[in-house]
Parts: sequence; C-alpha cells; structure tokens
Amino acid sequence: MEILILTGPPYCGKGTQCKILEQKINYKHISTGEAVRKETKQQTLLGIKMAAYADGGLLVSDALMKDLFSKLLDEHASEKGVVLDGYPRTFTQINDLFSLLEEKKLTVQKVIHVAVPSDELLQRGVNRAKTSERSDDQDHRNHTKRLEVYENESKPAIDFLKSKTNFIEVDGLGSIEEVAERIEIALNQAFV
Repeated sequence: MEILILTGPPYCGKGTQCKILEQKINYKHISTGEAVRKETKQQTLLGIKMAAYADGGLLVSDALMKDLFSKLLDEHASEKGVVLDGYPRTFTQINDLFSLLEEKKLTVQKVIHVAVPSDELLQRGVNRAKTSERSDDQDHRNHTKRLEVYENESKPAIDFLKSKTNFIEVDGLGSIEEVAERIEIALNQAFV
C-alpha cells in the first residue's frame, strides 16, 4: 500500500481535495477527522475518550490518534494506496506515523501541502458553518481556535515533514477545480 499525505491548515480544502484524489488515483481517502466523529458518534471506547477534545476544537491527544490511525491502517490494508487527511498534525504524531509505517513495512511516498492565507481560512470557516451539520463548526470561536492550534502546534510539525519526505506545496487559492489541477500537476511531476 502506498501512502500519500494531504496536509494544510483548517479550511484549506483538504477533505474536498482528498475526495477528488480518491477518484483520480484510486487511493482510499482516510479522514482522521471523519474517523474521530464516527468513533464519537458510535460512542466506542476510543470515541468517548476523543469527544472531550474534538468538541472543544482541540487536537485529539497524540496517543489516541495513534490508536485510531493504527486501526484505520489495518481496516484499509488491502487498498492500493491511501491519502491521509488530517494526520499527522504534531511532532509526536509524525514520529508515531513513521513508527507504525515501519512496523507495517510501509513508507510515505509524497506530502502535498495546500497553502492558504489566514484571512481566507477564517472566511472559509465561517462559510462552511453555514452549510455544515458538524456541531464543532457552529461555534465561531472554534474557527479562530483551530487556526491558533494549527499555527502553534501543527505548522511547525508540518514544516518538519519537509525534511523527512518528498514535500510539495501547492497554492490553495482559487476554485476547487483549479486547486485540484495544481495538485494533479504537482503529483505528476513528483512521480516522474
């Protein structure tokens, strides 16, 4: 199984772009955010532990995310490849990811980072709340908190990924189709 990571700040369009990639390259889209919401909704033991973090706009603890990601990898072991959406987000999660992949004899092929300016991200968060049924989107304080958490915790970790992987940054401004095209071009160049 091949591993592709699509990363970027909250509201940059990761989920949307992962779904497009899933169709184009036939890799399974694994959204850790959706997986967290599924576990919490089903009130699994893992989900109950995660709920306190997710409902407050905070990152779920690294230990819980490692357990969840290991479970997701096992569930999708027969896939040609997976595109990860929302994992890893911290230094510990990066180390956990590489440790898990080493155990399973897998490697990360590429990391695509979708870059979007902060003011645009905040507006996208507000817009998403208008149509989203996610409870964590409805509290507008969570939009600012998510961006702060990203800047303080996730961005330094993602920058660290540059030294460990084949890291490609794409401009996330423009239409969904324009960004998808940039990602496809970047992937095609990277795979050559």
